[in-house]
This record gives sequence, C-alpha cells and structure tokens, in this order.
Amino acid sequence: MLASHAQAQEFSVLAGPLGSGSQNTYSWETNYCEGIGRYAAWSFSWLNEGHIPDHHRDGQSVQIWGRLPLMNDKLELSAGIGPYR
Repeated sequence: MLASHAQAQEFSVLAGPLGSGSQNTYSWETNYCEGIGRYAAWSFSWLNEGHIPDHHRDGQSVQIWGRLPLMNDKLELSAGIGPYR
C-alpha cells in the first residue's frame, strides 16, 4: 500500500461582543487557510467588525503566510501579509 502526503486545511469561525461607549454590538470572522508546502500558506477571511454608528468596516482579506514549525510540529509561528478590502 502506498501512503500519500496529506496537507491540512483549516476553517475557523470567531465571534465576540463589541462595545464603544453606550453602543453594543458584536463582531465575527470566518477564515479558510491552506498550506503551500511546509513553510507557507494562503488564507481568505471575511470579517464583520460590528455595526457601531459611522463604523461599518466589513470586508474580505486574502493573505500569504510564512510558517515556522517548532517542537516537532506541536507549535507553529506564522506571519501573514495581504490586502483587506
């Protein structure tokens, strides 16, 4: 039997409350990330930054990531860069 090299993908959803003075709302993000080899990845995110008056910064982000696996792949340091629309 032949074993193939598998690459992991990640999908995450984040959410939480947001307050500014007397205004209360919530914010959330969905994110998809896929590895490009051992030391790189790309991701797409949709971010909702809440709905406080005069602050409607919802948008998308595409990023490229550099990754540094440590401690036998039990810990990973990452840094990403890309546009936020």
